[in-house]
Amino acid sequence: KTDLYDEKEYPDVILPNGNVIRTVYTSAIVRIADEIDVASDRNPELLFDTSQLTEERDIVAFGTHKAIRWVDVFKDRIVLNSLPQDDMYREKVEDIAVKIQETLDYCKDVVRKRCDIPFTQEKVEIEYISDEMRQPISKA
Repeated sequence: KTDLYDEKEYPDVILPNGNVIRTVYTSAIVRIADEIDVASDRNPELLFDTSQLTEERDIVAFGTHKAIRWVDVFKDRIVLNSLPQDDMYREKVEDIAVKIQETLDYCKDVVRKRCDIPFTQEKVEIEYISDEMRQPISKA
């Protein structure tokens, strides 16, 4: 993770036609995309078979990612749709939401200071869902 404020690392690139590529903006998008790549819906269920795992940290990491079923990105927020198996995973999902919020805040600040294209998402939320209906049952 490099410093997105570094103008030498992330310069604006002016094309011959006068258009400008904001490398910092693209990098900020990639950084947020990497952070929100936590949902289990994009992986086959067999990847979450923890029966062969022996390290507690691996079991917890896989269980946490399994608990985040899908991620929605809206104009004003990012929502982690979660169905944790127990309270331990609920806490871990909340930790991930905090980490994503910190990354979002950082990237928004960089983009605000270095670009003229704003990020509109303000917050990261968790919606706890029911497995059967895939409908929200409570919010955090």
